[in-house]
Amino acid sequence: MRRLLPKWGERKVLRLGILLLAVGLTGIAVADSITGMAITMTLLSLGNGLANPSTLGSISLLSEANEQGAAMGVTQSMASLGRILGPALGGALYGTVAITAPFWASGLMAFLGLAIVIIIYKFIPEHGRVG
Repeated sequence: MRRLLPKWGERKVLRLGILLLAVGLTGIAVADSITGMAITMTLLSLGNGLANPSTLGSISLLSEANEQGAAMGVTQSMASLGRILGPALGGALYGTVAITAPFWASGLMAFLGLAIVIIIYKFIPEHGRVG
């Protein structure tokens, strides 16, 4: 990340990370071999590794200096809520719809997140503040 962000900027890394994350999540639903699953999990891991720091960095850059603590607190609270509700929703989909349903749903939500990032792309800072 230390080399990638200055070279590509927050916006491009965020977009790439969410795209890889979405493809990885959706790919779990369609992987039919151990090789396919290995490729899918690699994409998922890379996407998560790129998207999380870029998301937090973008939120920090979009927040006023005196509100960054509150913004990060809300961000982490929403992430915790997702870690609570996500498995419950995934389990319900798994049990009532299909084994692959949680991965289709999470991939769809990730693609929705990517669409939101594309829509607000021009508002996301390209690089961090200096000074």
